[in-house]
Amino acid sequence: DRLVLDLPEPWHVVPHASDKLVPGGMLFSFLPTILQVHDLTLALREQGTFNLIETMEVTMRPWSVGGRSVRPSHRMIGHTGFITTARKSSPRPDPEDEANEESNG
Repeated sequence: DRLVLDLPEPWHVVPHASDKLVPGGMLFSFLPTILQVHDLTLALREQGTFNLIETMEVTMRPWSVGGRSVRPSHRMIGHTGFITTARKSSPRPDPEDEANEESNG
């Protein structure tokens, strides 16, 4: 179960993603700016059903391959964007519910 987002404001989708993804499902998001990553990460944490939240920067380094020569191209694009991943976990138990179960059991 996977969800791939390429949206300018993916944090608006987080509650819906939480409803639709099964526990263990993965959310992936591509974003061009770190401020967008920040907003998405906050939304994922606040939702309370996502863990293992990680962000990686994506860079592009083309290679020239020809004949007996294999080398990186002289031109490198230093930054293309960020990929944020998160895994949906089971909902966190309500501490009040746990206390009630302990007192009843």
